[in-house]
Amino acid sequence: MIDMNRELYNFLCENTDLITEKWLLDREDLKGSIYSINAGEWAEKLISEQNTLTNLTVASSLLNDCSVFQKNKINWALVITESRVNTNTPIFEVLDALSKLRSTYWFYIEQFVEREGERVLRSDIMGWALPFIRHWTN
Repeated sequence: MIDMNRELYNFLCENTDLITEKWLLDREDLKGSIYSINAGEWAEKLISEQNTLTNLTVASSLLNDCSVFQKNKINWALVITESRVNTNTPIFEVLDALSKLRSTYWFYIEQFVEREGERVLRSDIMGWALPFIRHWTN
């Protein structure tokens, strides 16, 4: 039996750079924000690294071993919290960035479904929303 969660996890990890690149391209001009498209090279490098970490953390929520995700989530929270303090970034900007990441993430899930065709069941697709609900609300 094919573990489509593992297959999707592998696909997302293999495409982390592309996911981050697409996410960066979707930024807007937000005056004074680290997430602004005009924030500068240092900001882009920082948020690019953080977005990659976020992508890997979210992808790990698909794994059967919840301890991997919990470890990644704690690490992610520490990195983002420290960065928020050091850059004086309001929490709402982090939440906005996560919301935009969700759209990018689902775009790549759609790419995966198109690539895999009939191997992906409707129940697989519906199940991929559960890690967001189960893991990110605890």
